[in-house]
Amino acid sequence: MFSKTRAFSLRFGRADELIAGNNGFKTQFNGAQKPPDPVEPIAAVRALLMPARDEADEIAALMLVQLLNRRCIGARTVSASALASERVEEASQQPVGAVCVIAIPPFARLSVRYLCKRLRAQFPRVRIVAALLTRIDPQEPPTRDVPIPADQTVTSLAGAVAEIVSLLPAASEHSEQTAFSS
Repeated sequence: MFSKTRAFSLRFGRADELIAGNNGFKTQFNGAQKPPDPVEPIAAVRALLMPARDEADEIAALMLVQLLNRRCIGARTVSASALASERVEEASQQPVGAVCVIAIPPFARLSVRYLCKRLRAQFPRVRIVAALLTRIDPQEPPTRDVPIPADQTVTSLAGAVAEIVSLLPAASEHSEQTAFSS
């Protein structure tokens, strides 16, 4: 059977290759390869990003990982090819400060709502950000949809970064208590 850990490492490796581009280096400078800019080390994973449905959602989650890592916030994503139950189970594998369920239309609202409901049922105290990457205002009352059971709803990657940062406890608090601890 294909293990989830191996699947995660394969997906994460694929993301590194896509981001790195040419032989592990981001750009070329005058015909010679230029090494990537040094970044501060990231201590621990503090945010889990879940694509709601498909590969487009997974790509958006990978972009959000990069944005959070630039702020020295440890983040990782779960594979979109995993079943919803496997994605929710992945949330229990390692304590994190916040979970962001991310989706790109169409069907974004339904997919995000479904995963948020599952997360809320299994982890009532988890901090959840629902990222519906669309131009529609999240505060606008939906016509027939029920609300998404998340702490915050955003419509952009920048908004998702801001909300995740605001929901994460300070570094000292994080070591003492997490969203998943009892």
